[in-house]
Amino acid sequence: MPRIIKRPLAETDLIDIWLFITEDSVINADAYLRRIEQLFRVLADQPLMGQNRTEIADSIKSFPIESHVIFYYALDDGIDIVRVLHGARDIEAVFYNKRISHFKDKLSGDGLR
Repeated sequence: MPRIIKRPLAETDLIDIWLFITEDSVINADAYLRRIEQLFRVLADQPLMGQNRTEIADSIKSFPIESHVIFYYALDDGIDIVRVLHGARDIEAVFYNKRISHFKDKLSGDGLR
């Protein structure tokens, strides 16, 4: 069975999506998250089916689901999910700001382990 890795920001994205939809309907929120999880399994089985997004990062791929976009890396044995973002967001800015934050952490020593 293929691996599905969800990074912490992706987990947070999923929680935020669920919370937003629950403002209207818990049933709809649960159903939407199930559809996203089902797509994770499809992508894990066929990780190369996403679109290459080299403008964001080397090797990252994306695949849309309804109003959201899944960003992930293809692995030999599955996928590594980086983010699940609303398609209306400025995606490049989200990833650019994350890279700047990571760089600042490295300079301050916070990002070193």
